[in-house]
Amino acid sequence: MSSILNSTVENHLIVCPQIDPLIKVEKAITLFNNDVKHLVIVEQNKPTGLLLQDRLFSKLSTRYGPFLYTQKPVERIMHKHLMTVDKHMTIENLLTLLEKAQYDFGETVIITDKDTYLGLLPMENLFDLLTILQHEHANSQVAAIQERVQETEAVSMMVHNMTQAVSCHEVTGINMIQVTERSEMALAEVMKRVQTINQVTQQQASQLKVMEEKIRMIAPLVADIRKISKQTNLLSINAAIEAVSAGKHGTGFRVIADEVRKLSEEVDHSVVRIESYMNATLEEADNARHTIEKGGRDIQESLTLIQDMKTDFIRLFDSSGSLSTSLIELTADTQQINAEITLLAEHMRTMVDFVQSNLGQLFRIESLKSKNQTGTESTDIYQQIS
Repeated sequence: MSSILNSTVENHLIVCPQIDPLIKVEKAITLFNNDVKHLVIVEQNKPTGLLLQDRLFSKLSTRYGPFLYTQKPVERIMHKHLMTVDKHMTIENLLTLLEKAQYDFGETVIITDKDTYLGLLPMENLFDLLTILQHEHANSQVAAIQERVQETEAVSMMVHNMTQAVSCHEVTGINMIQVTERSEMALAEVMKRVQTINQVTQQQASQLKVMEEKIRMIAPLVADIRKISKQTNLLSINAAIEAVSAGKHGTGFRVIADEVRKLSEEVDHSVVRIESYMNATLEEADNARHTIEKGGRDIQESLTLIQDMKTDFIRLFDSSGSLSTSLIELTADTQQINAEITLLAEHMRTMVDFVQSNLGQLFRIESLKSKNQTGTESTDIYQQIS
């Protein structure tokens, strides 16, 4: 389009016959034919007027036209209001000049080179150029619309891909909710079992404490047994002394005293072992109790951590639910946007086809109309002259 507008009028001129201003009209008529519809009156290489076929034949077709004009020189009936432009003027500048023209220049532009006649540019030829310009402009518009269609289709594809991605994330969100629910149930079960273990541990600690108290209750009994054992040992010693004093009559009593002494010593040894076992048992029970109490504290801390984890999982569950809801809504929105963009692309493609069809029909009708008008006018003029 810009190439035509920026081209100079010299590139579009046509050369038509030049005639002297004193040539008779009847001679000038013989120069007209289907290809020659304009005669330029030139005097000293400078255009001074135009002889236009349609206007001349219009005058000659009147009742007294042939008698009034045929023997006169062409300068008497030539069209004198010329539009003369330099050969370097562009088509765009010429169009601007034509828009401002307020006089009849015979629908023909004279092209000169430093006032020397070169050729002319009829309006019908210029209109043909404008038709080409319209075609180019329409094609550029159609190309622009097609480009927008391609861009819209690309955006539609992007939205479609985004919709698929969001749908995948939606499934992931739903799976995450399910995993969170299962994890929450598992945590609740773990917490329940840890609480049971904590209760059992507390019971074991209480039982150990009771056992320690009972073991310590044995200590006074052991002391009493040791006291009795010492008294028995003293009695055996006294019995042995008495047996010696009795002589041979105390022999049997001495044997009994020795056995009592041995029994007292065995009881004393048993008491020592009992005290040893009791102390060891108390120490082990104390260690076990401390261990159980420490385990209880650890279990209690674990319960606190599990409770915190449960709280975090509840928050995660709520967030997962909100995220899943948002993803579902986003999926619906992107699907709607994709549908609207697809519909827009279809409408734009329909519009392109419609514009192309209408432009084609318009240019075809204008072309046929122009040809038909030209042919009709020429036929009518020739019929009138004949």
